[in-house]
Amino acid sequence: MYIGDKNMRLLILGVFGCLVGCGQNEKTQCDETLVTTDDQREDVLVIGDSISIGYTPFIKSEFSEYDVMHTPCNSRWSSNGVRRIDDWLAMRPHWKAITFNHGLWDLQRENGTSLIEYEANLRIIASKIKAVTLNPVFIMTTGIPVNADGKFCRECELDYQAVALQVMTDEGIPVVDLYTLSNSILEYHTNNELQNDVHFNSIGYSILGDEINNYLGGIL
Repeated sequence: MYIGDKNMRLLILGVFGCLVGCGQNEKTQCDETLVTTDDQREDVLVIGDSISIGYTPFIKSEFSEYDVMHTPCNSRWSSNGVRRIDDWLAMRPHWKAITFNHGLWDLQRENGTSLIEYEANLRIIASKIKAVTLNPVFIMTTGIPVNADGKFCRECELDYQAVALQVMTDEGIPVVDLYTLSNSILEYHTNNELQNDVHFNSIGYSILGDEINNYLGGIL
């Protein structure tokens, strides 16, 4: 799916490094102040980690008639989502659509989240999101490159994906499969020689954004 005009897409690619940097270094570069101002456009919320920070500009460009916003900073663990979801949802009186994801932080080898807790957290978040929008969309967690398993439990990721899919099936929430897509574009990881970083370069994020936009185009 083509995102915006050519000049806008080039602008997004040009400023992309700063946006991703803010996602990866949120402690020093991200202001967690909730955004409560609004304009006349209908609102779309993106919830997720630094991967979602990376693809959000492409959603904004494609759907400029909507006020597309990301949660303040990296949404991090699913437990953080449970803790902050009410505040995030209160940023606007109505939401046309909400895309959400938690997963990579939960898959960390240190300070990760058990499968039982992950499932419970997703159910809480999903139920709260369903209560405020007719268009909830879960975004599957992107894949972990082979050499990134020092930090992330790569051998666990399919178990967490399966839990997330079961929760969304139970909740009747549609899913966009960025997991399969991300594993097909490994060359667009930030470090494309060692593939030891879960993040993507600007081309990779534009591909992920296209996939989400393909779904959102049918409901917005």
